[in-house]
Amino acid sequence: MQKKRYIIVTHKLFPGVGQDLYRYFKSKHIPVLLVEHTFLSASSRRTMFSYYNGKKEKQRVGLDYKFLSSDFICYIKDFIYSLYAALLYPYRYQVYFGCSGFDTIPGLILRLFRRVEKVVFYTIDFIPDRFNNYLLDRLYLFIDRICVRYADQTWNLCKRMIEGREKYNKMPRQKFNRQKTVPVGVWLEDLSDLRNTIAKEKTLIFCGHLEECQGIQLVLESIPVIIEKVSEFKFIIIGEGGYKRTLMNLVKHLKIEKYVEFKGPIYDQKALGKVLCSARVGIAPYKEEGNLRVYFADSTKPKVYLACGLPLIITKVAWIHEEVRNRNMGIVINYNKQELIDAVVKLLSDDIFYMICKRNAEKFILDLDWNRIFDRALKGLENA
Repeated sequence: MQKKRYIIVTHKLFPGVGQDLYRYFKSKHIPVLLVEHTFLSASSRRTMFSYYNGKKEKQRVGLDYKFLSSDFICYIKDFIYSLYAALLYPYRYQVYFGCSGFDTIPGLILRLFRRVEKVVFYTIDFIPDRFNNYLLDRLYLFIDRICVRYADQTWNLCKRMIEGREKYNKMPRQKFNRQKTVPVGVWLEDLSDLRNTIAKEKTLIFCGHLEECQGIQLVLESIPVIIEKVSEFKFIIIGEGGYKRTLMNLVKHLKIEKYVEFKGPIYDQKALGKVLCSARVGIAPYKEEGNLRVYFADSTKPKVYLACGLPLIITKVAWIHEEVRNRNMGIVINYNKQELIDAVVKLLSDDIFYMICKRNAEKFILDLDWNRIFDRALKGLENA
């Protein structure tokens, strides 16, 4: 009987769904190849190959192409390496998972040559204005359309992606009907020993990429008022990004260095869980205006907060804000300074309300364990 084998191709800056799917297959002792390309903003432009044969893992690292200053040329290199992976590990793969449109196209080519049986377009976001460049945005939408049309299945992180394709790419769901929702999950097993950690009483925490659209600046601007109402307040920021210098300058300008800690990125998931579980409240203050990057995606950050038992303060951008409101897992606000202040003070001061939100969060997250999510998704793929 032929062994089932899978191949996953992804671009990464931080660990994402491709790495989670690889971990899932490894936990089931299923042979799987993970091909990881890095973005231009990373410290190197290498491609890493990780092959697990069901018993042990071997890794290979490609050459560093950092000297290629053009993103376009680097993407061509990545495209070739994705095809090369099937020659480097010359097996017949049951399913090829591409974690972006660009990563899925090589899978469609490999299917033509019968190196893979099925192709899944595992789309982690849908951003119609991704590049703010008309020609590049049209190319992005064209590739997205090709992948949805010709892949055996498209795995969307949320239902809003179907809505986005209908609105911006003229792709009616009745015609493009092999799309299913496979949301972002969490590894509850990594948090089982941490969720009973005693939270620091007055700690607010943010974890994510440091960009203007994340709205961290609104939190910083609110701190001078918050510290008048909440003694021993602390705001922890985990992450890296191009907006970090601006945020640090704002902290100095407001003279709130005593209350803000920049921890930088934490790549180890267990170490990250330990820091998050020691906080009291998580915050996701996305800017509302024009934030399609978050609107048509399934942000990991809110779910990680909830999985760690943190009540959540969130704006009305990511779809999960509806669940937060309906299940009473925190406070939903507009992108408004006074609303943010009131929410922070409420969750850091009202212990009864805090515990209600915390218990509701812990109940909600049980169905979002990665094992359950991938079990369901792969069962549906067998019949595709």
